Amino acid sequence: MHVMILIEGHSDGIKEESMMFVVKKEQNVLEAFKWTGDVNQVEDPVWIVDLFKKQRAAIIRKNGDILLRIFTMNKGLVDVGQGCYVVYDGESYKCYEPNEFKRLFDIVEGAVFK
Repeated sequence: MHVMILIEGHSDGIKEESMMFVVKKEQNVLEAFKWTGDVNQVEDPVWIVDLFKKQRAAIIRKNGDILLRIFTMNKGLVDVGQGCYVVYDGESYKCYEPNEFKRLFDIVEGAVFK
């Protein structure tokens, strides 16, 4: 299941059937996914797979935690903890802790993740 998330309002929860999302903040449509850090995660957006192929993303261990590290041109390193959400606007990446992501975005059913 793929979902669209709107910035307006508040959601009581995010359905966990999908790890990939289409999100909307104001008039900008963005893509996002939940990084579980689990070998069983089978859904990854094309753009994160491309970053791995270009060696601009890696899985690292830091202070005992397993992180997704994204190497960006404009913001340096973006470290994503397990269970956090990555939002991509076509140029940059932002990491949201689960509570922050749930507070900022509401789900609208039926959007398709590209």
